[in-house]
Amino acid sequence: MDLEEELDQFFELAGTCDDHRDLDRCSDEFLIYFLSLSIVFDKPIVFDHLGELLKERDVAMNTLPFRSHPFFAAAKEGRIDYAEKLLELGTEFHIVDEKNRTPLHYAAGGGHFGMILWLIEQGSDIYAVDDLGCNVLHHLGLCKTGDEKTITQIAAYLLTYNLPFDMPDQAHQMTPLGFALINGWTDFAKLLIDKGVDLDRIDSEGFSYLHSAAFYGREELCDFFLEKEIPINMPNNALETPLFLALNRGHVAVANKLLKRGANTTTVNINGRTTLHAALVGEQEEIAHLLIEQGADIHAKDSEGQTALIHAAYSGLEDFAFFLIKQGADIHVSTTEQVTLLHIASGCTMYNDVPTPSLD
Repeated sequence: MDLEEELDQFFELAGTCDDHRDLDRCSDEFLIYFLSLSIVFDKPIVFDHLGELLKERDVAMNTLPFRSHPFFAAAKEGRIDYAEKLLELGTEFHIVDEKNRTPLHYAAGGGHFGMILWLIEQGSDIYAVDDLGCNVLHHLGLCKTGDEKTITQIAAYLLTYNLPFDMPDQAHQMTPLGFALINGWTDFAKLLIDKGVDLDRIDSEGFSYLHSAAFYGREELCDFFLEKEIPINMPNNALETPLFLALNRGHVAVANKLLKRGANTTTVNINGRTTLHAALVGEQEEIAHLLIEQGADIHAKDSEGQTALIHAAYSGLEDFAFFLIKQGADIHVSTTEQVTLLHIASGCTMYNDVPTPSLD
């Protein structure tokens, strides 16, 4: 495929308008943006062509907008070949973005072991902390791609450097373990636990590690935290317990584990939602039935005036809605926005959605 064909295919992938297809007339900013995209789309011919154009314009690679610098794209995509070419074009190896994130942080966020090793061998600062208080372990926990085995291998390697492994970030007071829980890196989480993290730590939202395990449906880690006796009924800042969060998010297995351990079923959060409301939002009919058997109030309203019947209707739980009606639920109930069951059934979820008859 020649350059013209490569460029046509590249611009189709990039979804650019016709005005940007004439590279000679493009601004330096767009050329840099396209250079980053050529790495993401793995278009080496386009990359080389754009690199030549930037050299002809004498664009200083170290004065590029930091956030969009192609070196970060190469690091996040795990492309050592492109990174080496960027260094040849004059990129400063120790470049940081506007939040002081390093290429190593980006490589960890992309889950690329080879790139991480290469960057460290080239002299990248493994102990660097960005402006949000995150080190390379935080960024690894934030990785949303890759596989469990690779992420665990990276974590084990990084931990040999005696990195601060239990350090909270500044934005949310979350540790690498907290981020690993979010993205389901169970073995990475176990490594951090084995290193001796403080299991009683609470983040800025009042989440314990058990809250996080329940919220994200991490069954195995939920079992572990229960064995370690992390308080099962402790509320977060929104007055939500781990059971409430598991129910609200639809994590049946985790909710059942918590119920078997004696989790409180009478929780009411800061918005007036009950545990029964949470179960219906999470479409967990079986547990909702259990809660009612245990005495849950089917008439309770949250701060928006929604009862269990309204929540069941919103979640499309028709059979459960009829069950609630048989139990005496008020079919004439309306929310604070004046939404009734009829509105929900007709697809009008806001009072203003109801069509007004024309007088013409």
